[in-house]
Amino acid sequence: SIFKNRFIRVSVIAIIIVPLLYSLLYLDAFWDPYARIQDMTIAVVNEDGGALLDGKEVNYGEDIVENLKGNEEVGWDFTSNDKANEGLEKQGYYAKFVIPEDFSKSVVAAKEGKPQVADLQFVCNEKKNFLAAQINSQVEKLLKEEIVGTISNNYVTVAFDKLYEAKDGFIKAADGSEKLYNGIGELNEKVPMLAEGANKLGDGSAQLKDGQGALNSGIKSINNGLSEVNSKVPTLGSGVEKLYNGSQELKSGLGTAANGSNALTAGSESLYSAFGNTIYPAINSLKNGANELNGALKAGESSIKTLKEGGEGLKTASGNVAEAAKGINNGYQSVKGGVDQLISGVNTSSAAMKDISKDIITAVKSNPEVAKDPNIQAALVKIQALNESTSETPKQIQGLQAGTKMFGDKLGEFNGAVNMYTGKVNEFATGTIALTDNVNKVSEGVSKISGGLNSLEAGLDENNTGSFGAGLKSVSDNMAALSSGINKLSSGSGEINGGLGQLRSNVPALSGGIQALYNGSNQLVDGSNALVDGQNKLNDGVSELTGKVPQLEDGVDKLYKGSNELATALKDGAGEMKSGLKNSSKEMGDFVSAPINMKNEPINKVPNYGTGFAPYFISLSLWIGAIMMFFVISAKTDDDANLSKFDKVIGKYLSFGFIGLLQALLVSAVVMGLGLTPTSTGMYFASIVFLSLVFIAIIQCLISLFGDAGRLLGIVLLILQLTACAGTFPLEIVPKFFKVINPYMPFTYSVELLREVISANTINYGIVGKDFLILGIVLLVFLTISIVFKNAGENLQNIIEGRKGKSVENIKEQSM
Repeated sequence: SIFKNRFIRVSVIAIIIVPLLYSLLYLDAFWDPYARIQDMTIAVVNEDGGALLDGKEVNYGEDIVENLKGNEEVGWDFTSNDKANEGLEKQGYYAKFVIPEDFSKSVVAAKEGKPQVADLQFVCNEKKNFLAAQINSQVEKLLKEEIVGTISNNYVTVAFDKLYEAKDGFIKAADGSEKLYNGIGELNEKVPMLAEGANKLGDGSAQLKDGQGALNSGIKSINNGLSEVNSKVPTLGSGVEKLYNGSQELKSGLGTAANGSNALTAGSESLYSAFGNTIYPAINSLKNGANELNGALKAGESSIKTLKEGGEGLKTASGNVAEAAKGINNGYQSVKGGVDQLISGVNTSSAAMKDISKDIITAVKSNPEVAKDPNIQAALVKIQALNESTSETPKQIQGLQAGTKMFGDKLGEFNGAVNMYTGKVNEFATGTIALTDNVNKVSEGVSKISGGLNSLEAGLDENNTGSFGAGLKSVSDNMAALSSGINKLSSGSGEINGGLGQLRSNVPALSGGIQALYNGSNQLVDGSNALVDGQNKLNDGVSELTGKVPQLEDGVDKLYKGSNELATALKDGAGEMKSGLKNSSKEMGDFVSAPINMKNEPINKVPNYGTGFAPYFISLSLWIGAIMMFFVISAKTDDDANLSKFDKVIGKYLSFGFIGLLQALLVSAVVMGLGLTPTSTGMYFASIVFLSLVFIAIIQCLISLFGDAGRLLGIVLLILQLTACAGTFPLEIVPKFFKVINPYMPFTYSVELLREVISANTINYGIVGKDFLILGIVLLVFLTISIVFKNAGENLQNIIEGRKGKSVENIKEQSM
C-alpha cells in the first residue's frame, strides 16, 4: 500500500538512490587516478651552464630536459625558478625539479680524476595534498632513474671501459714492441745468412729447371700412350656390343630349340601312349578276332551267322585302326618337323657360338688390359664350358635323327599293313554278303587276313628287336635326355649373355676411366708446361731476389732502429696513460652507479598519513555531527512563542551552535591526542569551531525548509563534497565533473583552511582569510535563507506531514 502514496513513493526511491550515489560518485572519482597523473603539473627548472668534455661543449641539463619533453607520463612544465616557487606556494605546481648551474661540470669532473656527485633539487609542497606528495615520490624516482641511466650508460659502457682497454693495450703494445725489437735484432743478424741462402736457392732453382724438363718429357710420353689406348676404346666397345648381340641371338635360338624339344618330347610321349594304349591293343584284338573267325569258318557253315557278325565288327575296328594310323602319321610329321627345327636351331646356335667365341678371343687379345678384368676372365671360362657342352650336342642329335628315320621307315611299313588290312577288311565285309554262296573263298580270305594281322602284330610288338614299337619306345625314351641337354644349352647361353651384359655395362666405365686418365694426362701436360714456365719465372725471381738482398740488409737496419724508437715511445705513452687514470675501477664504478644526489626538500612537510588526512576527516566528522543533532533536536519552533522569524531561526541556531561547539572542541582534542601537532593550536581550535558553525547553518537551512528531505539532501551534498574537495587525491587527477563543482563545495575551503593551520611551516593568512571569508558568506547565506523562508518551509513540511498522515490512515482503513 505504501507504493500508492506519492510522497512515500518518492521517499523510498530517494532512500534507495542515496547508497547508489555514494558508490557511484566515490568510485567514479577515485577509480584510477594514476591513469590521469599526466594532469599533475611538475615545474622543471634548468639552470645548468654546461661544461667542456674533450674540447666539446656539453650540457647534460638540456639533455635531461629534451628527454622529459618526450615523456608524457607526468605533466612537465619547463619554467624559471621564480615562477616555479610562486606556483608551488600558491596554485599551479605540486612540486618543482631544479637542475643546478654546475650540473654538467660535476658530471664531467671524473674526466680529470676528481669524481664529483652532481646535486639535483626536488621540492614538493606536501601541505597542498598529502597523496600528491606520495605520487611525487614516484615522479622523483622516475627522474632519478632517467638521469642516472643516461650518465651511467655513457660512463660505464663508453668512457672508462675504453680508457682501461687503451691502457692495457698500450702496455701490451709496449711489450710487443720490445719483442719486435728483439726479433728485428735477430733478423738483422740473420740477413747475411739470407743472402747466402738466396745464392743457394738460385743454384737449386737451375737444377730444378733441368729436372722439370725431364719430367715434362715423361709426362708427354704417358699422354701419348693414353691417347692411343683411348682411341681403341671404341673398337673394344663395338666388339663387346657384337658379342652381346650374338649371345642374345644364341639365347633366343636355344630358347626356341628348348621349346621345340619340349613340344617334341610331349608329342613322342603322346604318340607312344596312343600306340601302346590304342593301336597295339586294337591290332591284337583284330588278330584274335580274325583267328576266331577263321576257326569258326572252318568249323562249318553253321557258323556263318556268327562270322557275319564278326565281319561287321572287324569292319568297324578296321575304321578305328585307319583313324589311329592317321593320328600316328600326323604325330610323326610333327615329331619330324620338330627334329628338323631342332637340328637347324642347334646348327645355327653352334655356328653363332663359334663366331662369338672367335670375336671375344680376338677382342681380348687385342686389349691386354681388358683381358685382366675379372668379369672378362669369368665370361671366357663360361664360353669355354659352353663350347665343350655344345660339342656333345651333334652326337645326341645324330642319335635322335637316326631314331626318327627308323621310326619313319617302320611307320611306312605300318601304313602299308594298315592299308592292306583296311582293304582286306572291306573286301571281307563285302564278301560276307556272298558268304553263303562261297564259304571256301571267305575262309581262304579270312586266313589271309589272320596271317596279315599276325605279321602286323609281330611288327608292332615293342619287345621284338627292330620292330615299330621298339623304335617308337627308343624315340620316346631319348626325348627326355635331348630336352634336358637343350635346356642346359639354353641356361648356359643365359649365363653367357648375363656375363656379356656385365661386360657391356662395364665398358662405359672402362671407357670413362680411360678417358679420365687421358684428360688427366692432358691436364698434367698443361700443369707441367705451366710448371716449366713458373720455374723459368722462379729463376728470374731468384736472380732478382739475389740482386735485392743488399737493399734488404739496408731496410732491416733501418727497421731495427725504428723499432727501438717505437718501443721507447710506447713505454712513454703507457706511463702517461697510467698517470692519467688517477681513480681505480671500483671508485669509478661507485661514482657512475650513483652520479647524482637527488635532494628532496619538501616544504610544509606532512609527517604521516594521519596528519595528511586530518583536514578531510575532521570536515567529514563535523558534517555528520551537524546532521545527527537534528535527529535528536527538532528544527521547529513553538507556534505560541511571540517571536519573529529572525528570533526563531537565530535562537535555534544558537542552541545547535552550542552543541556544535562542544563537538568541535571534542574532535579537536581527540585528534591532537592521536599525535597531531598543528602549526598554531589556537587557529586550529578556532577553525574547527568555525567550521562546525558553518555546517550547522547549512544543515539547519535544509531541514527547516524540507524536513526529512533536507536530511537526505544533506547526505547527498556530503557525498558530492567527499569526492570533489581534493581531500584525498589531487583535483587534477579526478574526472571533470568533480573539477567543475569543486569551487561550490564548502569542504573545498574547510580542507584548505585546516591544511594551512595544521601543516604549513608558516601560516599563510591570505589563504586563511580567504577561506574564512568564503565560509562566513556561506554561513550568512544559509541563515538568511532559513529566516526568509522560515514560514514557507514550515507550511511545506505541514503539507507533507498532512499527506503522509492521510496516507497512513488510508492504509489502516484498507487493512481493516
